[in-house]
Amino acid sequence: MAEKTSLDKDLILDLNFVPDWARKPPAQNQYEEQTENKKYERRNTNRGDFKKKPGKTFRKPYVKKSISEFVELPDVEISFLPEQRHLVGVVKKIKASKRAYPLMDLAAFFLSDSEFHAVKVQARKPDDPEADPVKLYQCNLCGVASTDNGKVLSHLQDAHFDEFFDKEIKESSEAPTGKFVCVAKCVLSGTLLGPTNHHTYHDKLMEVYQSRFSDMPFAEYSQTIEISHDEEDINNWKESCKTITVYKLKNVEEEKEFTWLEAVAYVNEVFAPKHIIKSNKVIIPGTVAKSLQDRGLKVRIRNRWQRESKMPKYLSFALRAAFKHMHLAVFKAGLKEQFISSIAPDYLNPENAVEDIAKVLKYLHDNPGCTRKQMFEALHTSEEEAKTVTASLSWLIEKGHIIEFFNGHLASPLAPKK
Repeated sequence: MAEKTSLDKDLILDLNFVPDWARKPPAQNQYEEQTENKKYERRNTNRGDFKKKPGKTFRKPYVKKSISEFVELPDVEISFLPEQRHLVGVVKKIKASKRAYPLMDLAAFFLSDSEFHAVKVQARKPDDPEADPVKLYQCNLCGVASTDNGKVLSHLQDAHFDEFFDKEIKESSEAPTGKFVCVAKCVLSGTLLGPTNHHTYHDKLMEVYQSRFSDMPFAEYSQTIEISHDEEDINNWKESCKTITVYKLKNVEEEKEFTWLEAVAYVNEVFAPKHIIKSNKVIIPGTVAKSLQDRGLKVRIRNRWQRESKMPKYLSFALRAAFKHMHLAVFKAGLKEQFISSIAPDYLNPENAVEDIAKVLKYLHDNPGCTRKQMFEALHTSEEEAKTVTASLSWLIEKGHIIEFFNGHLASPLAPKK
């Protein structure tokens, strides 16, 4: 699978680093459940163009409000962490550019896409000291988590069954004998289940339900089974019985054959204890958290994402610690806004520098926030002087005596306080 375009292009220079008043509105909540309710859009028309007819009043359009199903929210704390692979890519870009980038904008960048971050779910301590905290269950094969062990177990059976077993279709000796007047049929899938009094009916019913419709209650699924007296359906079921499906364990020398129900039972008894982790804290990949089946947990994540998208405070804390651990410098500039750079700022007094260096520093002191182009146009009068200014500026930036910000503007660090 191809990687996200974030690592294929210059993900740092393409960031939307702009002032607060010019920022784009937050992206659409990627954890929002998709609904089919249509919203009315207000017409962008000047009210003065309307001519009110005599005896007629304008009314607001009627919007049907949907009643959302009640969801019990688990007592957990949600936070976001940078995804390691993309974090390494961002650090490489920062080191290569030698520029300083605002921490809050970097946090907003990691929050903008579910592939760029992970979701940390931590069970809170209950107010009642005798009560037990919420237990979290996670599949260690893909990261799916839930507060209900049954949901993770069902996920293990559905999503990872093919990783445990190989499917094989074998020819049976003969079709069922006897007179059959009807067969049961799954309306949703069209699968013929067989006569209700046949010994294979129950196994086939549970196989179809668990493999395809386990997300609905069994009582509700049972309502979709109909009895067919059609002779063609009866003959088709007899023909289907001439082949049987068996399952064999992968990477095992023993050639034991399992039926569907035996294979599912084996998954529950052998693989589930190995691959389902019980803990008070789990970390879920953002792409996995986006499609969780646990609605209560998903609502918690959605609500936290909405708050963080306005001000990614807690994600910025995690990023700052990660950047420091990866040997990047964190410093404040302007109105105490934090910036990230591979070079730590270091004040240099122009009086203690050689003439070429002092010339660049003094110009920047008199013209704070200028760009490289503006400095070159003001300081060089010949090709030789241009090389001198370029070399001096590059040396000052590498040593941290001048800060080059993400937008190309230059600044010198402040002198340390006495």
